[in-house]
Amino acid sequence: MAATPVWAGVAMLMPLAEQYEIGRFVYRPPATDGWRAVGQAPDELHLVYAEMLDQSDIAMRVDVVIHAFDVEDPSVVPDPPILARLSHQQQAAKRKGSLVALSNVEPVPGAENMYAFTLVSRGPKGDYFERFYVALAPDRTQYVVAKVTTDDPAYEQAPYWAPLVESMAGLKYRAPGGSGGAGQGTGEAAGEESPAKAPAGGAGKPAEQGSVARDGGASGETPEQ
Repeated sequence: MAATPVWAGVAMLMPLAEQYEIGRFVYRPPATDGWRAVGQAPDELHLVYAEMLDQSDIAMRVDVVIHAFDVEDPSVVPDPPILARLSHQQQAAKRKGSLVALSNVEPVPGAENMYAFTLVSRGPKGDYFERFYVALAPDRTQYVVAKVTTDDPAYEQAPYWAPLVESMAGLKYRAPGGSGGAGQGTGEAAGEESPAKAPAGGAGKPAEQGSVARDGGASGETPEQ
């Protein structure tokens, strides 16, 4: 991510709280140094991971936006894998002009029924990477989407990555009228916009796990364009 003058960048960043409520989901962010909050709303949280380059610059390495959505018609999402696959298709189609690679939909290790996938797109300054995590509530009334964006091709080996993945896997759902505890484990993951509003007929089984495929092709079923 681009370097930002310290006086401008630090002013908009806030220390992280121990946990956040995003819709009816409860999220505990990474506890490692470098993470800051940019903003929060009842259904959204915006985080960044920043590193100090020198006395005059900081670098925003990762941008994370987590958003909770209501499911208007639960019958459209009969099970979480279909929602995950549908989102994968939608996001690939949305970026088809700039998309250069995409991964299969895959379960998130350590999470209860959460899926994720990665898109690689080409921008004016080079390739950038978007990792999507979406979890469906057990009662299918809400789902949450996290989009993680970075231009670091080695992001999976960076010190910020493992704590971030662990925080995503720990996402919990608090049902209406439930107690003040952390809540239930989530359902499966999907995509950025609202796949629950789209027809479910185009979604198939989740693709098998695999590496990112170049030139827009996944090693599993190809998303609809």
